[in-house]
Amino acid sequence: MIQIMMKMMIRCLTDITIEEGDTVDWVWEGVGHNVKSIPRGTFGTAGDDSTAFNSPFTYSYTFMDIGIFDFECVPHSSIMYGTINCSCRRYIKYR
Repeated sequence: MIQIMMKMMIRCLTDITIEEGDTVDWVWEGVGHNVKSIPRGTFGTAGDDSTAFNSPFTYSYTFMDIGIFDFECVPHSSIMYGTINCSCRRYIKYR
């Protein structure tokens, strides 16, 4: 599990690499945040772009597809955004 903290007035530029099947938790520490994929529709908090949530709140998403996924907090999109790089799960071969 990976956690991304959503803090007001703190620049949140996130670029992380995960493996398929990993879960990312966005954890609110403040008011007026949301998470939306860019483009919309892949993942994100409920509601439209203007719907925001206050702490305590957590949004979780399990990435099952390989790819590059951009996201933003719409109310603070100039300072709160990032990229999730989801790669193929590595399996260990046992002899």
